[in-house]
Amino acid sequence: MIGPDQLAMFAGLPVESLNRESGVHLPSSIRPGGGITMSKVLYPLRRGLLELVERRAARKRAALVDEVERLEQSLGSVDEFGVRHPFTVSVVIPTYLRDPKELSSYRFEVMRAELIELGQLLRRGIVDEILIIDGTTKGSGAIDDSLMRLIVSTMNRSLSIFHDQVALLQKYSALRDKAVLGLYDFGVRVIHQLDGEISRVLRTTRLVPQGLTTGKGAALWLATALCSGDVICFLDSDIRDFQGWQLAALLRPILETWKRVDRSTLYSKAYYARLAVNIDSPEKGFYKLGGRVTRLLVIPLMRALSKRGALKGLEKLRYPLSGEFAGAKTLFESIEFPPGYDAEIGILIQLWKAGWSERIAQVDLGLFQHFPQSDKAILQMVKQIIGLMMRELKDQVNFDQQLIDDYVAEAMKEVATTQQMYERAEVQVAIEHEARRDFFKDAEGDRQKVLVYADELRKLAHSTNSVLETKSLPSWKTILNHERGEQLLSFIRKRGTISTVELLSKEGLVSL
Repeated sequence: MIGPDQLAMFAGLPVESLNRESGVHLPSSIRPGGGITMSKVLYPLRRGLLELVERRAARKRAALVDEVERLEQSLGSVDEFGVRHPFTVSVVIPTYLRDPKELSSYRFEVMRAELIELGQLLRRGIVDEILIIDGTTKGSGAIDDSLMRLIVSTMNRSLSIFHDQVALLQKYSALRDKAVLGLYDFGVRVIHQLDGEISRVLRTTRLVPQGLTTGKGAALWLATALCSGDVICFLDSDIRDFQGWQLAALLRPILETWKRVDRSTLYSKAYYARLAVNIDSPEKGFYKLGGRVTRLLVIPLMRALSKRGALKGLEKLRYPLSGEFAGAKTLFESIEFPPGYDAEIGILIQLWKAGWSERIAQVDLGLFQHFPQSDKAILQMVKQIIGLMMRELKDQVNFDQQLIDDYVAEAMKEVATTQQMYERAEVQVAIEHEARRDFFKDAEGDRQKVLVYADELRKLAHSTNSVLETKSLPSWKTILNHERGEQLLSFIRKRGTISTVELLSKEGLVSL
């Protein structure tokens, strides 16, 4: 049970100052660490202390957003003709429907809330464009545009800038004509990652003969071409409690060091305490530890590999697979994106190979509540990540039985460590205040998953499976060196606008 000393520590106050700061009287007979139960003392303290914590956190986060706004404004440049160019930020949200029922469920409301939060940053000029890359398909594999249509309709109602831009299209035919050609500057653009026109052009140019593919990494690769910002920030769409300050926090270390030539932060990576939410009934039941693949596979495997000289420095990352990260557009243009769930680890390995591990910033985003994937999907993710690591590190390390044993030993330590992390006062307060339900520990379940992942390591170490042969998508830097590269990039960017107009037309919001 949380004692008053722990609550005070989380609030950043000595226990004796709680009366003055929170307006809650703490009897003199209560001492820090006294084992006071909730029923005797904490219930009357709870409300005042948590409100104090919330007020302090809100002020700190508002100041962070203001600071990032000032930093961004200071980074504008002037070209040789004296023309000022503003510093710009693009935000990318890859998403898809796991089940058609999610279209009208709590899952979509979470994404809507995230877009509204980003809309506030769009109005302030901290964010310059928001790009949603959808990967939803029908059972046949054909594009399902139901989510994209709902997004543009919802944003037209909920996001004032987007609504005003749509209204101008409705009013002026000349603007509609430009938009149909892809020459209109939407604040929010929506496109499917299997877009037929882009796939056709990719195959025609033979730059990507197979055309577009499904998978998260393929979505990030396409988004890199679609974005125009100096910095691109990627966010997952399944974070239940996303807030605008979290994006500002990701941007800050990059903006602070942008003008440094050799010591700039190239890549900003989020970490957080992660709780899994029951998607079928998000307001009921228990929370469990989230981030199964990160906690139980990648972190311990990186530690085992680091002892052999591979991925040295990356073992310090607290959440290597977080889907919330940011970096210079030029960085992402230089990266070969793996097409699937192995995108995040693929980016990190390329940074390590380039000698840039020390130029990665880690940013604490607090407590994240997310909707977990099924065990079947998680196992597929595990296979893709292991396959990529084996392929990328084949010249550095041998994935033998000793390495697997070392991984298991590190993973079992991680199970104990992460379970203990949720005993910290600030995490307990956050769970009580933000999640408002009980937390369920499942250490035995975690240990069983470690053994399953170790078995996959053994299988793939002796396999010629196609997972190990999957090729990454070529970097945009490589494509731009091709004689038709610039034309391809221009077409893709225009197609992002055209797709948005087509979706607005389907929803009856723009008449073409």
